[in-house]
Amino acid sequence: MMNTLQDRERLIVNKFIYYTTNPKKGEVIVFKYPSDTTRDFIKRVIATGGDTIEIKDGKVFVNGELLKEGYIKEPFHTNYRKAVVPQGHIFVMGDNRNNSEDSRFSDVGFVPLELVKGKASVIFWPLGQMRSLP
Repeated sequence: MMNTLQDRERLIVNKFIYYTTNPKKGEVIVFKYPSDTTRDFIKRVIATGGDTIEIKDGKVFVNGELLKEGYIKEPFHTNYRKAVVPQGHIFVMGDNRNNSEDSRFSDVGFVPLELVKGKASVIFWPLGQMRSLP
């Protein structure tokens, strides 16, 4: 998730928010890795159930519209075939797209909502660098 998150930063995860609502596009979430639910991943929600996702030469399109992603670390050139996110699932990607295991890969794929643990809300460590996440 570089540049949004840095190595050794600590954050507060709101584990209650998704009891009353579902993750929204742009939110940074923590979820159980679908291929090994003993591991947690942290990624950004790109698309939600019913959305169409497509990636052409590193440009991400949701419902046919190009996403403006100022948080990406560096350009990437991946392609992803047009697909509809199933209801009850989300499509997630890391901000460091060239080094991110995310929904583009079959071991992650569309993430079921029941694997979402919470929303990354506040970076609290190191002290003096506290900030909120979108």
